[in-house]
Parts: sequence; structure tokens; C-alpha cells
Amino acid sequence: MIGCTRPSLKVFDDSHGEVIGPFSFKCDNSLFDCSLFALRIPSYDHIVDNFKNYGALFILLVVKNTVFTHLVEENFHKEARCIMVTGKGFGHRATKLFLKKLYYELKLPVLAIVDCNPSKLHIFFYYKYGSIRKSFDSRDLATPNIKWLRLRPSDIEKYEVHPGDIPLEGTSVPAANSFLKQQFVTSDKNWVSEIEKMLEIGKMINIENLNLKGSQYLSREFLPKKLEAKDWI
Repeated sequence: MIGCTRPSLKVFDDSHGEVIGPFSFKCDNSLFDCSLFALRIPSYDHIVDNFKNYGALFILLVVKNTVFTHLVEENFHKEARCIMVTGKGFGHRATKLFLKKLYYELKLPVLAIVDCNPSKLHIFFYYKYGSIRKSFDSRDLATPNIKWLRLRPSDIEKYEVHPGDIPLEGTSVPAANSFLKQQFVTSDKNWVSEIEKMLEIGKMINIENLNLKGSQYLSREFLPKKLEAKDWI
């Protein structure tokens, strides 16, 4: 309303996000190696720079923390040679800024895995385009080149994923319909097709639905197949 960003007003938030993968960075001149275990992402008011890549091929944004923890336990970041980032849900500004810095400093593609429902897709769009209501902050936080890897509505039939029994209800259907009115969706037929398919299925599809195929199906089969096929939009 007054045309200022939160940091310019000395308003900061703590980060709950975490990161792991073959790279390092400096925070206030202290070196942090992220290759051994997940580290907490520094809050917005710290100076984060000097990113060094040690063989990562891409960055994977994992919106849900439980999925991030599972992939860490499965050493997916080592097997796929990637940097994994989670904001543990919607994500604080520090996580969004850190992700953007990772992308621009290391020049790696960014892929995202989110649940297949409108509320989680809204989080994805927030990372990709920022918030319309907070446009001053959004210029600093958005990473516009993020691609949607999974779980997409088209995956349900292709990989025989059980959609579950929780229906899209409440604000979910209006939210999905509102996406279909956004220029960044209507300009890409793949996005239109996926959201229309989401409405057609009419279920809140979670990544955990893949566990019905086995506890390691996500990390050992599903994601490797998607990555090999470059199946993202």
C-alpha cells in the first residue's frame, strides 16, 4: 500500500525451509556444505552468497515437507544428483529468495513436485510468479522458470495412480476455474489440459497416493521415469 518491500521496512521472517544437495554457500562469510545433511535456509536478513556447485544437475522444489524428508531418507538427492529445497508448505520469503538465488547463481533448471490439487498448485504459482497482492515483494521472490514435474492430473491414468476418495470441494473448484482465466495458464495448452483434467477427476490427489505402489516407488521408479522422459511443463 505504501510501495515498499518488507525488508526495506526492516520486517523479516524466520525461514523454516531446508535444503540438501551437492553444493555449498556462504552466509555472513561462514561456509555451509549442504552435501551431508539438510540445512535450514538462512532468514531474509542474512547475506547469502558464493554458491558453489559440486555436480548437481538440477534443483528440485519439494513443497511438502513429509515428501522432502522421505526423499532425503532415500538419498534421492545423491541418486539423481540434484539440490532439493522445501519451504514446508507455502514457504517463507527467505525460502523463495534462496531458491531464486540458487537458480541464478548456479544456472540450473528448477523442477517442482506438489500435490495434485488447487491449493498446492496455488503454492507452485506463488513460487513461479509471486503474489499479485504483494507485487513489490514479488519482483524479488519469484523464480519464473520453475517447471511442474509432478504430481499432475495426466499422471493418474498414465501411471495408474489411485486418486483417493477426497473430493474437490469448498474453494477448490472455484480456485481451479480461476486458474483457467489467468493469462499464464491460457497461453499454454498443456496447462489448460492439466487443470481441466484436475476438475474432471474431481479428487484431492496427494503424492502419498503413490505409496500404494510401494514405499520406494516415488524415488526409485516414478521420479526417475519422469526425469528421463523430461516430462514436465
